[in-house]
Amino acid sequence: MIRSKAVAFLFCMVLAGTPCAFAANKPYALTVDPQALAVAQAAFNAMGGSQAFIGYQDSVASGMVTISTGGTAISYPITMKSKGLRETRVELQRSTGTNIRIVNQGQGVIIKPDGSVKTL
Repeated sequence: MIRSKAVAFLFCMVLAGTPCAFAANKPYALTVDPQALAVAQAAFNAMGGSQAFIGYQDSVASGMVTISTGGTAISYPITMKSKGLRETRVELQRSTGTNIRIVNQGQGVIIKPDGSVKTL
């Protein structure tokens, strides 16, 4: 049970920390929502808080992610993998090919379907 909660938390954290590569290159402002922070903290505590991560090892989660651009929603298959707390891999399958985001010990890359690599 703790493992599934940890995977869900990791999934949320990866998505929250990943800039959307599909959005237009527009400047945007981040706002802090105190109510959202309180909900996130309550969810984290409900999952066992920091104690839940002591025995955390590896995980794999897959599903669909929906991206809305210009009022049109498109869903793509996504697979998220982790090894411990410092290595992650996200594979997003689009019609143009698979985008891969790899982060290892705080350093990462995005590998695009055409083979180009962007350092994070």
